[in-house]
Amino acid sequence: MADDSKSLASRTNPNEMPVPLSRQTTGILDFRTVTPAIAATLRVDVPDWAVPFMHETPAIGQPTSAANVENRSPLIVLVLDASGSMNRISTAIRESVNNFITQQKAGPIDDTRMSFVVFSSEATVRFIKKPIAEVQSITSDDYQCGGDTALFDAIGLAIDRHEDEKEALIVIVTDGEENCSRTTHDELQSKIEAKKTIGWQFIYLANEPRVSQVGVRVGLECAAAGSTHSNTNNVSVGYDNLAPALERQISKAVSAYRATSQVPNLNEMNVRSRSLSHS
Repeated sequence: MADDSKSLASRTNPNEMPVPLSRQTTGILDFRTVTPAIAATLRVDVPDWAVPFMHETPAIGQPTSAANVENRSPLIVLVLDASGSMNRISTAIRESVNNFITQQKAGPIDDTRMSFVVFSSEATVRFIKKPIAEVQSITSDDYQCGGDTALFDAIGLAIDRHEDEKEALIVIVTDGEENCSRTTHDELQSKIEAKKTIGWQFIYLANEPRVSQVGVRVGLECAAAGSTHSNTNNVSVGYDNLAPALERQISKAVSAYRATSQVPNLNEMNVRSRSLSHS
């Protein structure tokens, strides 16, 4: 078995997503419940980000074969700032969203769905619970910048429109502080805490620490130091790094969520000056 795991590791490509066991498979392999040797037997390549979640021996109470394919229907909700201050990087953001979509569509054949919310002075749902394979690239009509920052309304809308979901990953991208929502701080904090309690997960991607603190105050904290994964991540990467971070580190984290039900600790993304373009 040791030889199997070594050969598996030697052919791992960190840029590749885990593949389904067959094109008919509607679930995806839960890497937390299998050993490297079992994955090798099933001829499933294990990407680097999945290795920390795996066990040398089968997890207690879990089957040890292809029965580990877990029938889930992951939901990704992208909540994107389209206020006036985002205008300078609007083309880069639109391209990064489209690259994110392309990467997720190239992942496992599973039941992942995606919703897209944009906000400026008001929050709008562009599409909701669409199967990832059917999601199309966004256009300039879908993402136009201008107006204020109804951040609380947007996050609240994302939660309200998916109220019946057992699990979801909400990805919020913003460069500004809340300034015009009807939703209050306390109302939003209550909604977020209720969803965290049942297992929802959140990534809050901001341009600077001051904007990050807006997320912290409503319950979207940084991952705990030393943790391998977290149900909330709050990172600030710099204004010009929002687009590359979304299509690279955040997209990889979303892929990890799809495969393992968990989001990695993203604290290492908290940088101010260096470019994330090639991270």
